[in-house]
Amino acid sequence: MTCIVVVRGKVHGVGFRAAVREYAQAGHVTGTACNAPDRSVRIVISGEWESLQRCIGWCSRGPRGARVDSVTVQKVEEKQFDDFAIITYTG
Repeated sequence: MTCIVVVRGKVHGVGFRAAVREYAQAGHVTGTACNAPDRSVRIVISGEWESLQRCIGWCSRGPRGARVDSVTVQKVEEKQFDDFAIITYTG
């Protein structure tokens, strides 16, 4: 299963992308994370539904220093990733 997760709040400059990558890799979730121009973090995650739910739950809290105001989740067509990468926003 694959989901797009958009996290809004104080999520830039607090290590959010690196922290979500670490959490996702530990939970056997693959995907990508990037800072979006609207100051959100856009995360695409792929894996077993239970693992994705845990990762989404973590995103609702974020790392130390973050303040998460909202999290939106959209299920999308399944994508395959080899690992979890921090990428440049591509729109």
